[in-house]
Amino acid sequence: MIFLSSIVDVVFAKMDDYSRRASEQISAAANERIQRVLRETQAAEDALLRDCSSRAIEIENEYNAKLKAFLQELDASKAGNLAALEKDLNLRQQALLDNAKQDMDRIYEQATRQKVKNKPCRATRKQQHDNTESDSVSSVPACLAAANATVTGSRLMIVALSLSVLPGICVLAWNFA
Repeated sequence: MIFLSSIVDVVFAKMDDYSRRASEQISAAANERIQRVLRETQAAEDALLRDCSSRAIEIENEYNAKLKAFLQELDASKAGNLAALEKDLNLRQQALLDNAKQDMDRIYEQATRQKVKNKPCRATRKQQHDNTESDSVSSVPACLAAANATVTGSRLMIVALSLSVLPGICVLAWNFA
């Protein structure tokens, strides 16, 4: 029995040894397969990252091109809007200047009318004083000369002129457009 037990021990030892070697071979093969899977996974992951990186660069380039085109359109639109604003500003400014000119002309007309209306004609008074017998109509040229001297340099347009001569005073009525 001892002999049998030693044979059994040897057999069990061989089985253990075989089992250990087989297990080691299996583990080595499994480890090798696991390492291969890890290398393949790493390579696939590297390829995926390179692909994503190249796609990201393409997307970035496309975005930059679109952004550049959009900025050019935006600049053109801005330039157009600024040009329209400048044109509108110029029109409004011209309208303001025209209104101011009209107001100043109207004020000047009123002032001139008041001056002419209230100013006695010296030529008429002198002529009447010198020649008390003369016709008052003969003082018309002198009165016109005095009125012309009063409005010289004005920008007013005379549409019609009516003249009345009273003894000693020349009254002019100006009609303005």
